[in-house]
Amino acid sequence: MNKYIVILTSITLLLTGCAVNQNVAGNSANKVTAAPTEVPQKELTDDPASTPKEAETSGKENWVSIEKDSVIDPFDDFIRKVSGVWGKDGGYFQQFDGTTIKRGWFESDMLPDAHITEVTKLSDNKYEVSVEDRGVIDDPEAGFEYHGSDYTAVFDGSYDGFKSVFVLSSDDKDTLFVKMGDTMEEANVYSWEGFSDDYRGLNEELMGIPDPDASASGIWYTEGYDEYNDWASSYFIDLSPDGSALCFGYRNKDTGTYEMINKNTALITFDHCEIDSPGEGWVPVEGFVYTIEMTIDGNDATIKIDAPDVITNLTDGVLHRKG
Repeated sequence: MNKYIVILTSITLLLTGCAVNQNVAGNSANKVTAAPTEVPQKELTDDPASTPKEAETSGKENWVSIEKDSVIDPFDDFIRKVSGVWGKDGGYFQQFDGTTIKRGWFESDMLPDAHITEVTKLSDNKYEVSVEDRGVIDDPEAGFEYHGSDYTAVFDGSYDGFKSVFVLSSDDKDTLFVKMGDTMEEANVYSWEGFSDDYRGLNEELMGIPDPDASASGIWYTEGYDEYNDWASSYFIDLSPDGSALCFGYRNKDTGTYEMINKNTALITFDHCEIDSPGEGWVPVEGFVYTIEMTIDGNDATIKIDAPDVITNLTDGVLHRKG
C-alpha cells in the first residue's frame, strides 16, 4: 500500500513541474522589455566631492564631467590688454578705461570721451576696433574747434603683446603709442624727455623711421681699396649729410642723391654720370641712371647694384667706412 502511494506522489510532482515550465515558457514568448529608466546627468563642479573618483566611491556613478570651451570674447580680450594710459610723441594721450577712451594733451583740457562699440580679433595681438566719437568742442575765445567722427582702426600690439607699445592704423596713417602707466597720475610722472626718447627708438624699430645711429654719411671704400695697384676695381662712395652722393673710381665719376629707406638701408641714385675719355677728359653720359642699395652694419655695408647698362666696374660686394 505504501509502495503505491510513493509512486503516485512522484508522478504527481513530475506532472506539476511540466506544467510550471510550460507556463514560464509561454510568458517569456509574450514578454515586453521596458526601456531602462534614464538617469539625469549632472555636471561636475569645483566641489572636491564632485571629482570622478569620489563620485564613484560615493555611489554617484551617473555623474559626468562636461568640459566647457574656454573662449575669451574678443571685446573683453582687447579691453583687458589695452587698459591703461597710452601716449604718442607730441603730448597726446589716450586712456582706455573699459569701453571708454579718454583723450587729451598734457597740462590741457581733455577732449570729449570716445567709446568702443565693436571689436574684431584679426590675430593674437591685432584687433579691428570701431570707435564712436560724437564729441564737439567749439571755443571761439580759445580759437579751438573739435567735431569728432566715428572711425575704425586697427590696433597692432604684435611687438610685445601690448605690454609697452602698439601701432594704431587709421585712414592710411600709422601712429605709435607708448604705455605710460595704468592711471593718469602714473602717466603724468612719466617724464616728457624719457617719453620722447622711448618713442623715437621704438618708431625707428617698428615703423621704419631712419635710425640716426645708422647714418649712411661718410666715405665708403671697396674692400681691398688700392687706387694705385688695383685701380680698375677700387672705388669709393662719398655720402654727405645733406643727401648728396658721389661715386668715384676707375674712369667713372657719378653724382646723385641718397635717402634712408629704412633704419639701416640707404638707396643711392646716380643720375649724372661721367666717364674719363682719353684725350677728351670727363664726358657726360646722357640719360644713364643707376641705383645702389646699401645695407649698413656699423662701419661695414653690403651693396647691391641695379644698373641697366655696363658703365662702371663697381660690383655687388662689401664696403668699409673710413674711420
